[in-house]
Amino acid sequence: MNSKNKIVILILWYTISTLSSYAQTKDTITLESFFQNEKNIIEKHRILCKEKYNDYIATTTEKVLNDLLAYKLPNKTSEGITKYYQNICASNLKIEDIKQPITKQINELIKEIITERKKYILYVTRNHIYANKYHAASIKFIIKRKTVDCPIDLFMKIINHPIPIDWSSLGFNLSSLSKPGTGQLLLNQKELISAQQIAKNEDSKFIGPIINQIALSTSTNIKNSLYYTTDQVFDDVEKIIIKYEPNFSKYIHEAN
Repeated sequence: MNSKNKIVILILWYTISTLSSYAQTKDTITLESFFQNEKNIIEKHRILCKEKYNDYIATTTEKVLNDLLAYKLPNKTSEGITKYYQNICASNLKIEDIKQPITKQINELIKEIITERKKYILYVTRNHIYANKYHAASIKFIIKRKTVDCPIDLFMKIINHPIPIDWSSLGFNLSSLSKPGTGQLLLNQKELISAQQIAKNEDSKFIGPIINQIALSTSTNIKNSLYYTTDQVFDDVEKIIIKYEPNFSKYIHEAN
């Protein structure tokens, strides 16, 4: 073989090798882009799940406030008040109620992931059989409610107030603070007791702003508890999906 033929063969080999490498790179980038889109899908369902809790957060806040206002604080220690507050929150945040929206949204997420993967398999391989028979492994997850934080500093301001409060002479009715609709106001960061009501007398001026803060904190802390629980589940599911990405890549290559 003369040198001219060697050059042609070498150039041809280099060209084929380069094109093959480019195709692999392009394929890898495409797959990476697809997996990134899956992360976007997960994030979309995470947000949708949290949004579905809004009404539940509002009504649960009303129930918690109603229970708090219906009974006197059991003792004057921060530990006792915190336990009392968190027990009331726990009794109104039943795990069965929390589980339903998350489970439903996760099922919707998995359904969309599988649908998109089948579309991608068909797009890459043009193999209808492989696309149609693709299925993902079942995903198991645990739902554990996060304990609601107690705004203990606000309660201790009431406990440590040196002058007894005349609860009957306040410029507002305590029972009105937990009526239907107040939960939505709190969710939108609206105070329940107006400045006019607070200004009625010295007791109202002292206790009114504190109750407003307790109510707002309760709404925020219940929301944070549910959102944290949601994030934990979606984070776990995302880890499982990412863990099995190589299996999906292998499945595509087998179909080609």
